[in-house]
Amino acid sequence: MATRKQVFEKAKKLGVEIQEWRDGGDRFFQADAPQGKHFIGSTVSSAYLGDYAVGEKPDWKFMLNEIELER
Repeated sequence: MATRKQVFEKAKKLGVEIQEWRDGGDRFFQADAPQGKHFIGSTVSSAYLGDYAVGEKPDWKFMLNEIELER
């Protein structure tokens, strides 16, 4: 089990910026890697982390895995 706090703390440590915004009844999450870096298993520096209905618990564990950077 993971928490929002863990995701944002890990992101800060890695230099990853997580954007969260709302549109109507949904919340959206996106991660941006630091310049010159990309996420594990891809060649992109931006990752869509999901959308959730307001009140729905986001999949924080999924997000923790998705923000890992290639070394």
